Amino acid sequence: MRRFACRTLALLGVMLMTTVWAEAQIVNGGFEEVGADGRPARWIVVPPFQAAAITDERPHSGQRAMRLAGDGAGHAWRQELPALPTRVYRATGWFRAQGVKLGQSDEKDFARFYFHIHYKDRPYTDASQIYTDLPVGTYDWRRLSVRLVPQVQWPIEKVRATVVGQF
Repeated sequence: MRRFACRTLALLGVMLMTTVWAEAQIVNGGFEEVGADGRPARWIVVPPFQAAAITDERPHSGQRAMRLAGDGAGHAWRQELPALPTRVYRATGWFRAQGVKLGQSDEKDFARFYFHIHYKDRPYTDASQIYTDLPVGTYDWRRLSVRLVPQVQWPIEKVRATVVGQF
């Protein structure tokens, strides 16, 4: 059985010459708040993907974690952050994996910590798409970060944070 268990933390800080704490954070980044329908509060399913599972199996901290199952279907959760100051940010999440193999039978296999930076009054084609591929294999909780470098000439309208996989 292939699976990714994941716990997303938050946009932890603004990276300039020194670290400054960010005004914006992902809400319910630990997937602790779950509605009656079993979906984590403030997270949405990203079409055409299916909802990823929420599990209480060995969370990083707290009671829950998100699980991307290696069942061949695409699974994801996304959260949208409102306008942020145009600066460089660092997003960090905690991930663990058990027997994850990508690209074995289909080059469309992937597992990503993904961000879209949308700019005010700019078309989607101008959005910055920044991600890190999650490592394959088996490992216990591991911190992964991605540096979000926006286009400085346009104000940020919103940032979409997504954990997504299909493998």
